[in-house]
Amino acid sequence: MKYIVYELQKNGSRGEQALQIQRSLPIWTKSREFVCDGIYGTDTENAVRQFQEEMFLAVDGKVGETTGNALGLWRDVVQGFDASHYQTIDWNALEHDKINFCILKATEGATYQDPKFFKNSILAFQTGLDVGAYHYTSFNNSPFAEFEKFYTTCRHTEVPFNFMYLDLEHRSTDLTNNEISDWVLVFMKLVDDFFPKATAGIYTSSNYLREMGLQGFNALSKYSLWAADWDSQPLVVPFESWTTWQYTSQGKLDGVDGYVDLNRRVI
Repeated sequence: MKYIVYELQKNGSRGEQALQIQRSLPIWTKSREFVCDGIYGTDTENAVRQFQEEMFLAVDGKVGETTGNALGLWRDVVQGFDASHYQTIDWNALEHDKINFCILKATEGATYQDPKFFKNSILAFQTGLDVGAYHYTSFNNSPFAEFEKFYTTCRHTEVPFNFMYLDLEHRSTDLTNNEISDWVLVFMKLVDDFFPKATAGIYTSSNYLREMGLQGFNALSKYSLWAADWDSQPLVVPFESWTTWQYTSQGKLDGVDGYVDLNRRVI
């Protein structure tokens, strides 16, 4: 599993991106004293310079798109947010030069429909955003019944959703981990079948999968991961990497009242 590098890293940078660069640099670039500690210092800069020189790249000791691609680490990302009826949104006031996409709650269970979903999804699409929808489950109904509600709600808007997610965060259930996995896979297969042009994904967190005993269910990882982690870039077993990362629940956007979840998405 790898962290994603999506921002310029240079001497003085710290964190998961710097750590992944240190881990990925070839051994021949590293001095005997080299330490993978997530601190982009002189040793890391010198190793990057040596790598760049051997790869016939511009030698500046920094890792941006070109060097990151050479290391197999770089991913372009765009910014977005997710919302439900809790947010009041002025779609015309959003900073569209900074926001590329939004993911909206559509349904929950077999009967609930978010009261703002129709209006928000249509307005989001009309303002030029990539639009996604998600369904929240408590595992109280069959996956077929819950998908029927999700499907009919989303199709009624006639919005071409680019990504469709199943929200996995409900912990109070009598289902075993095998039964949860089976439930999820049935629901996701229906998403694949009925929304073939959309990316099908799962919203969850490392903590949730660990607590529910789902980290060993590799079949889940065939789907796109929308990961929640408000402290650091997520690594979520059994997924190889995240496609969308909800990195804060206390974001602020022009056009949105109060706090809003902010996300990055790999493109």
